[in-house]
Amino acid sequence: TLPEINICFGETETIFGVVQSQSGLYENNTVSVDGCDSIKISQSLVVNALPNVSAGQDTTIDAGNNALLIATGASTYTWNTGSTGSLLDVSPAQTTTYTVVGIDDNNCQESDSVTVFILFEDVELLMPTGFSPNGDGLNDVFRIVNEADFENITLRVYNRWGEIVFINTANNTAWDGKYKNADQPIENYVYYIEATAKKNQQKFNRSGSISLVR
Repeated sequence: TLPEINICFGETETIFGVVQSQSGLYENNTVSVDGCDSIKISQSLVVNALPNVSAGQDTTIDAGNNALLIATGASTYTWNTGSTGSLLDVSPAQTTTYTVVGIDDNNCQESDSVTVFILFEDVELLMPTGFSPNGDGLNDVFRIVNEADFENITLRVYNRWGEIVFINTANNTAWDGKYKNADQPIENYVYYIEATAKKNQQKFNRSGSISLVR
């Protein structure tokens, strides 16, 4: 009898020239060197079940909070983050799926995934209805009120004739009421704005009117 062979479910083993995938005792008759005697050789094959690995149930947390993920069903664990062990403490910035590979004592492995959903507070894009660029330090420029909550901002302002009088740059995100270094007249202007909320990457695309007063 040959030493027992262990494989995992889904694997195969070639025994006496035949590919096998099920547990059992396989036998083969071999003729001796002198051709006189027949020798029976036995080979035992054990197919081990895969571990029932679980990464736990999907969960939802508020933005900025942590979630403790717990893997079960195996002996050792490796997460797709590179961390090892059954426990994984995560605080993702956005909804993220984590995968864990578990290996049991028979060296068989299986994987499972869990998704951590992030719940964000509602985000508002706040725009003023007017501004007064008169140098008094109050409402002297036109910009998003809560600008710090946004990124990838594009702000364009047009006068009554459809001429663009302002477009923001990385270094200048606010209109001071000037065009070509000249103060613009008191009247209503039209703006178009595109922006992305930092918290949840929500896209905003809005137009409106702004009153320039002095």
